[in-house]
Amino acid sequence: RRILEKTDLLIMPGERSALVGASGCGKTTIVNLILRLYDVDEGSILLDGRDVRDLKMRSICGHIGLAPQLPFIWGDSVRSNIAYGYLAIDDAVVKKAAGIAEIDSFIELLPDGYATVLSEMVVPLSQGQKQRISIARAVAKSPRILILDEACSSLDSKTEEKIMENIARELPG
Repeated sequence: RRILEKTDLLIMPGERSALVGASGCGKTTIVNLILRLYDVDEGSILLDGRDVRDLKMRSICGHIGLAPQLPFIWGDSVRSNIAYGYLAIDDAVVKKAAGIAEIDSFIELLPDGYATVLSEMVVPLSQGQKQRISIARAVAKSPRILILDEACSSLDSKTEEKIMENIARELPG
């Protein structure tokens, strides 16, 4: 069945928008359409006035930072988990991203800090810690478009508020 019909959504550069609705109403579907994980049956999805079907996936992914509700954490170092997908990223950027995501103080307590290998057997992470690493990954490249798909659902309200303030301050526009 169709979830979205006759839907128009215009988000201007620099705007913050929230999609709010009941479970199953199409919020994640819209995210998947923007990311071109799905294609529209009718109409179009435009980024900067260009149809996403005319853009290369590398271009789309290169401009979008995504933090999903259920992030994947690799059995690799904290640094590699934050820097995943970015060819050239220095330690200062990784640490800044961790600070934005309010996960830096936790990382500094780990046995090898950012070099600590994440594994459920060695360093079990809470869902909130996984989400904050995912948020750090999403903001590390200073994306033009940042999508948080229920990325703070496992965080307390104070931490979520701090992260949103950090994003607004550190990623203006």
